[in-house]
Amino acid sequence: MFFMVDIFSFFQFRSDKKQDSEVMPHRQPRETPRMRLKQWIEHRFYALAERYCAVGRPAWPPVHKWRRCGVIAHRGAPAPDVPENTMAAYERALALGADGIELDVRWTDDGQPVVCHDPDLQRVFQLPHRIADLSLADLKTRCPLLPTLQEVVARFGRRHHLMVEFKPPPLVRPDMQNRRLADIFSGLQPVRDYHLMALNPELFDRLVFAPPRACLPIARTRVRQFSRLAAERRLGGLAGHYMLIGRAMIDRHQRSGRCIGTGFVDTPACLLREVARGVDWVFTDDAAAIHAQLIRRPDRRP
Repeated sequence: MFFMVDIFSFFQFRSDKKQDSEVMPHRQPRETPRMRLKQWIEHRFYALAERYCAVGRPAWPPVHKWRRCGVIAHRGAPAPDVPENTMAAYERALALGADGIELDVRWTDDGQPVVCHDPDLQRVFQLPHRIADLSLADLKTRCPLLPTLQEVVARFGRRHHLMVEFKPPPLVRPDMQNRRLADIFSGLQPVRDYHLMALNPELFDRLVFAPPRACLPIARTRVRQFSRLAAERRLGGLAGHYMLIGRAMIDRHQRSGRCIGTGFVDTPACLLREVARGVDWVFTDDAAAIHAQLIRRPDRRP
């Protein structure tokens, strides 16, 4: 297990080092053999981690642990007939017992924030269009299922926690875009109702409509580096894979008032393990798989 982590960290470090030293490009980088190898190692690491956590039967966590931990459905709860990051996927996730949803934000050609993980519509909707090349009106005409950020916040804000991940490129018109975001989130309270997330913490430098304590960097492997950054910049905490975030790191951040989120928790045993460890958030790609545990929760969040 740790051998896999070391190899994965090497490739992640090599690819992230250049990204940290320059502005992120507007176009997605071309896939290289190194990137494909890194993705293969990452997927194998996740699979081995799930097998490791499936061994044994964890004890049922006490009530105060459940009360502390919120379950976030990553991109909602997609199904064969329910695309990810759509209203239907979010409704399904919440019906399965999740406390909140994770969503990805990209920008249209006319500066409107929409919810989609990929820079284009090919994988999810089988449409050959790049989001950044279309106006919001054109995008809605071609892909009615794709929601705007405003639509998601209006329907789910305040009732459920929103984990909003901003995808590259960085804001190119930061004044206008921050005003738009401030208007969209005006009825919500940072930290209590939502957090902002990013794989590259440099994006937070331009997201000034929300305070630093509402920002969570996502550490794919460089957990110690991102942990120090969260403390130095007084960010809201840290998110990362559960096998890379130890109990000591969890305790250290929580003593300083910061939160820890771990993913991807896709088995019942892993859910019970993470709740027992006292994390603040768990992210799941499979809310249906852990549904039985969620509906048995002693705290039963409204």
